[in-house]
Amino acid sequence: PGSHFGRFIIEQRLGAGTTGTVFRARSLEGNKTVAIKVLLPHLAKDRTVLVLFEEEARVGLQLSHPNIVQTIYVGRYGELPYIVFEFVHGLTLQSMLASGPLPQPHCLWILRQLGQALRQLRQKNLVHQDIKPDNIIINHEGNAKLTDLGFARAVKGRISWAGVAAGTPLYISPEQA
Repeated sequence: PGSHFGRFIIEQRLGAGTTGTVFRARSLEGNKTVAIKVLLPHLAKDRTVLVLFEEEARVGLQLSHPNIVQTIYVGRYGELPYIVFEFVHGLTLQSMLASGPLPQPHCLWILRQLGQALRQLRQKNLVHQDIKPDNIIINHEGNAKLTDLGFARAVKGRISWAGVAAGTPLYISPEQA
């Protein structure tokens, strides 16, 4: 916290995955709160990982939907590639479910919004491949936002996923498992 990262000031580490760390940050221009996903330093020289990271950024930049976290900017700070996203004030669906089941009307509202997000992806010929409660953020207004396009792929894209099981094992489809 407090360190500069290009045109941003890091405020808090939000989480980490297999390829990157996500931070809440504030832009120096405009004083706007954003989320920044930074590729892990030891992976920044791995060409395969770089192509996948660039694909995540490319997919995100072509999407604009109220139920999908907006990709704002893609850049590099030194040798580290990063992706800037809108920051969503809220909780993951996973953390909400930790305190017990949600009321049925709330579940239906969330499912409807996720269906709209998935329809938008399909219209762009994209598949998310990692739908899970940790990748769904419910904002303070109660609206769902789908996040983490790390495994998203174009149906006929630059990267072939043929024969590759992608996603979180507990949530992947039976045929992938």
